[in-house]
Amino acid sequence: MSKDTLILTERDARKLVSIREAIPLVEEAFKLKALGRVRMPPKIYVEIPEYSGDLRIMPCYIHDKGILAAKIVTVYPLNPSTRNLHTVLATIIVLDREDGKPLAIMDGTWITLVRTSAAGAVAVKWLAPADARILAVIGAGRQGYGQVEAILQVSKHIEEIRVYDIRAEASQALASKFKECVAVAKPVETAREAVEDADIIVTATPSRKPIIYRLWVKNGVHFNCIGADAPGKQELEPRILMDARIFVDDLAQAIYSGEVNVPIATGILSREDIAGEIGEVIAGIKQGRLTRDEITVFVSTGLAVQDAIVADYVYRKALETGIGMRIEFINDGIKAILST
Repeated sequence: MSKDTLILTERDARKLVSIREAIPLVEEAFKLKALGRVRMPPKIYVEIPEYSGDLRIMPCYIHDKGILAAKIVTVYPLNPSTRNLHTVLATIIVLDREDGKPLAIMDGTWITLVRTSAAGAVAVKWLAPADARILAVIGAGRQGYGQVEAILQVSKHIEEIRVYDIRAEASQALASKFKECVAVAKPVETAREAVEDADIIVTATPSRKPIIYRLWVKNGVHFNCIGADAPGKQELEPRILMDARIFVDDLAQAIYSGEVNVPIATGILSREDIAGEIGEVIAGIKQGRLTRDEITVFVSTGLAVQDAIVADYVYRKALETGIGMRIEFINDGIKAILST
């Protein structure tokens, strides 16, 4: 059996998987998790406060599919403005489940963007009102773009996109990107202007205090909360969550680091206030949206199973297309070690 390991760059990954292709993969990943077919501990966090960043380690085994993988990811919010780097930088290793050897080492930055965007689309498909017309986006970074692209794949009645970012030029750029896709795509000057009367609201910021308030939003709205993915982060006034039917990607992880982490830590909410995991809705274990007028919230923290299923897709497609570079990563194995 070959000991070669496939090396795939970010440019390779972009060629091999799109947001559209990732949506059904992530939907399946959520369902497999809900059915107990995934072995996946909560992600490990290592805080690096002196550089305003953190390191996360995310292993996963999907035994029905024989997929074994792990992601190492860093999140440095100051990177774009001070270092000319993405906020999120990641590497994924795909491993042979039988002997543990590395089948592929690939850039995970694009895959992280793609699978997170796809998760937002899956949540909209299962939780948002089917007749949603107005999409509001708070935060015009890479994930803002990804969320819009993904949601437009599954929500076919969107007529208007409103974008708010503290950087006016970023709001303008995101709105301009999608102006050919809908009747109206426009930047706005305040978060309130973006979310009033919106049917779907995406929050994708690194905020540590509420930026959206209950008074501003109507009944029947759906939230994709993407930005709060570490302890202490929050984007919604807790009153919104108190009035909402809340679904998470993973219960333990969301309580620790998702949009609900601060309200639960301060006693405003409890874990019993969470209706379930999105995978349980997909698998038919729990009901999603019950009425047109209720508020629904999807709390996305990002799961290793999402990375693993998309990385496996990328690896297999690379083998089929001949993309990537092969190296003999483990050399001669145990014989080489014993001879030194």
